[in-house]
Amino acid sequence: MSTESLPSLRWGIIGTGLIASWFVGDLQKNRPDRKADHIIAAVGASSLEKAKTFAEAKCPGKNPTTYGSYQEVYNDPNVDIIYIATPHAFHKESALAAMDAGKAVLCEKPMTINAKDAKDLAAKAKEKNVFLMEAVWTRFSPLVLKLEDLVHKEKAIGDVSRIFVDFGLDMNLGALPETSRLKNRDLGAGALLDIGIYTLTYGKILLDTGLGKNSKKPNVVSMQSLVGGIDYISTVILQYPETGAQAILTSSVYYKTAPEFLRIEGSLGTITVSGVATSSPKVIKITYKDAEKKDEVLEYPRDGFGFWYEADAVAVDIAAGKKEDDRMPLDETIYMLELMDSIRKTGGVVYPQDA
Repeated sequence: MSTESLPSLRWGIIGTGLIASWFVGDLQKNRPDRKADHIIAAVGASSLEKAKTFAEAKCPGKNPTTYGSYQEVYNDPNVDIIYIATPHAFHKESALAAMDAGKAVLCEKPMTINAKDAKDLAAKAKEKNVFLMEAVWTRFSPLVLKLEDLVHKEKAIGDVSRIFVDFGLDMNLGALPETSRLKNRDLGAGALLDIGIYTLTYGKILLDTGLGKNSKKPNVVSMQSLVGGIDYISTVILQYPETGAQAILTSSVYYKTAPEFLRIEGSLGTITVSGVATSSPKVIKITYKDAEKKDEVLEYPRDGFGFWYEADAVAVDIAAGKKEDDRMPLDETIYMLELMDSIRKTGGVVYPQDA
């Protein structure tokens, strides 16, 4: 840790795909509002050449140590925490190995394919007394924090009755090889785990202030459209009996969602959220039923994607000696995976890890 006023973390990056490049790029931005200093200390890939190519392209002038295996990153004494950005199906194996080496772990979403595997990781983190968190970066966005305040604390639009959230991407899966992580069932492919987790997250946090074991128990109705054993479309309705409020949550690999991807309907008005993608919100608009109240627009521009918010939270947590994050504790990860397990059971998506 740094002896300066800000905590510092030395990151080992596992996986060199698109999301890893976004994460690494964000951590290297010089932000005046940063809450921690982040150092890309090492990069590991399936080959040394891939690791070097990634490091040279994404960490120019920083010279992180590069390795042709993941285990070498776990064993590096100059690494404090491992960021896992491999395909979903490999998250559990990588996280277990990293924690066995005594490293803290930030693991991309979904942390595992199913809830039982996430429970195994939580048990390992407790056994090794190390920090572990699922990287659901959108939960740490200032816009999302404000959105929760508007709904739950400020009651800006009164009592909420309905929420619509969609996340669609035109993935053109037909043009991809069967080995692609986006269509290979063995790698955890499918709309729900890849992008539907975002719509479920919005529905959960906007209709339920509890986390993990303190969460409410909604009624769940779901349907999935399968191609080759994976879901190309998933539709989920969460209905909360106490209020009757519903969240209608959809995801698709066929068609890109329009910029306005979220609508919250309340007794006093509506809130909409827009952005380049459902995972990356940029603008909140509040429209009031009362004609005398002026509509409000709250914009959250940023230089980058916004992965630094979760990274800062992790650094602050670790500096404080915490093993979990208050906003994304492990039992919340398990709760969300149990929800997705139930949706897949209804829809018929079965992964090898479910055996």
